[in-house]
Amino acid sequence: MPYDLKPPSWIAVGRTVRADGSVISVREKPEPALVPVEVPDPKHIKFTTTVYDRDGKPDRQFVRIEADAQERERLWRQFADTLAKDLPQVKPVPPPKTAADDLCAEIPIGDHHYGMYAWWRESGDDYDIKVAESLLYGAIDHFMALGAPAATCLIESLGDFLHYDGMTPETVRSKHRLDSDTRFQKMLEVAMTTFRHIINTALKRYRAVHVIVAGGNHDPASSAMIRTALGHIYEREPRVTIDQSPGDFFYFEFGKCLIGVNHGHQVKMEDLPLIMAEDQPERWGRTLYRHWRTGHIHHARQQIVLAGRDHKRTTVESFRVLPPNEAYATQAGFRSLRDMKMIMLHREFGEQARYTYNPRMLAHHPDVS
Repeated sequence: MPYDLKPPSWIAVGRTVRADGSVISVREKPEPALVPVEVPDPKHIKFTTTVYDRDGKPDRQFVRIEADAQERERLWRQFADTLAKDLPQVKPVPPPKTAADDLCAEIPIGDHHYGMYAWWRESGDDYDIKVAESLLYGAIDHFMALGAPAATCLIESLGDFLHYDGMTPETVRSKHRLDSDTRFQKMLEVAMTTFRHIINTALKRYRAVHVIVAGGNHDPASSAMIRTALGHIYEREPRVTIDQSPGDFFYFEFGKCLIGVNHGHQVKMEDLPLIMAEDQPERWGRTLYRHWRTGHIHHARQQIVLAGRDHKRTTVESFRVLPPNEAYATQAGFRSLRDMKMIMLHREFGEQARYTYNPRMLAHHPDVS
């Protein structure tokens, strides 16, 4: 318990005496009284240092306080709410005339790492904020031109949309130094422009657009800011919904399909089905096709997990990404294919088709010279 030190009384710390034992003078100092003071939640205390006097009594105490990730995200979200009040709000646009009510176009966006820098001589390919923007725009335009005219579109950012979460290019928890391309404010501006482009493009093709922006280990606070801002921008557009769930687990129900979204950096794949059943018992009971979409590991991986003897199977899938490896990942030996998917879901029959976009297709995009 931290304390304030107050001197209610004085104590003798030394004296000068004559040969006959009489006292000439006495040196005194205030005796500290330890009075409890109010402090933040103990989980925010990083460490405490107590200094003792020569008699073994506490003399003074120093408390180092550090907000945890959840508190930091709450403050960022509060900041974003304040900023969002002055953001422009888009006006509703007319829906497309033709759409299949039984179909949903699901677009999982793997870790895009806006703000990451990669050099082709180290990583095999260049990557900066302009390349990142071109790749994602190319993928979205490609998907929007494909597939049946579904009535619903589900856009999922699987986390780590931004490469870092503040003014310093480093990871939030481990403080790992990152190869960065640009400034944090510019990253946010480009990220917001990209999301608006994706949503506005989807509105031209689909009647309803639902957006999930999951937080990752690189951008837990920024993701909260982005979804808060998007919620305000599209507040007047009834055909757009932005999932404002404050946690790390997001869910979307479409007919007999239940989709869960989580970045995947704090939970094992085999644990996700039971988490879905615990979090969404009513939706779990109504659906037959249950799928988890995760990122983080930057390569494709799929598990079919039995959540119990009497339960249907649940698919847990990790998706590839469009960015190349940065120098650190390359030197660590990580190698994987790069692509992005669009999945067509049927309301009654589950997954019906998949479409793939990979970075090599960018060179053949009509907007690229």
